[in-house]
Amino acid sequence: MRDVILILVIAAILPAIVMAPHIGALAYAWLSLMNPHRLTYGFSYGMPFATWVAGTTVLAWLMSSEPKLPRMNGLTWLLIAFTAWICLTTALALEPEAAFEKFDRTIKILASAFVTLILITRRERIIQLAAVVAGSIAFFGVKGGLFTIVTAGGARIWGPPLSMIEDNNSMALALVMVVPLIYFLSNQTRRPWLRLALMGVLALCLIAILGTQSRGGMLSMAAMGLLLWWRSQQKLVMGIVMA
Repeated sequence: MRDVILILVIAAILPAIVMAPHIGALAYAWLSLMNPHRLTYGFSYGMPFATWVAGTTVLAWLMSSEPKLPRMNGLTWLLIAFTAWICLTTALALEPEAAFEKFDRTIKILASAFVTLILITRRERIIQLAAVVAGSIAFFGVKGGLFTIVTAGGARIWGPPLSMIEDNNSMALALVMVVPLIYFLSNQTRRPWLRLALMGVLALCLIAILGTQSRGGMLSMAAMGLLLWWRSQQKLVMGIVMA
């Protein structure tokens, strides 16, 4: 059943990408971060949905009136320099086969980052991307937070199999990274019920970080909390929440 639902969702997304290429950047972020195909148990488990979405996005983008180059700023130049650097180090690697395996995965991520820089430029698109990124990881945060509460922390939280966040340390780090995004999204809505729901999601993500039993995750959470407190205009309230 999950396989059929996922196939139908992808089938609906692909035509939408042709009409609006920026949807492809959002869909690729969702597939890459959440790995919904790894939550199925049938024919969808190993299907290259991200490749389909990426290919459709590139074709739709090239045929659209969207900009063809990113805005050149410090971040863009830094990303270009980093891409050139990993190309050079891969070419000069002592173990070419092992290096190329990592290069192949990394260069795809960087390529999607460049396309995202080009397509996600308006305020509403940036908020949409933040929502997709936060939601993709927060899904595991909500599920893991509830699981941690039910089991009283007696079991460890893991990410989806065969993904970048499979192990507990990577899962914890991903959750720490989306907590500020969830907080940001809660400040973008004027609906009290939605703001309350997002703060509930944030709380469950923090509990899930503890549920990963990752020492690095806990240290990252402490550093992230300190930064949020420092940047917050309501330091007393934020301090109570952190405590």
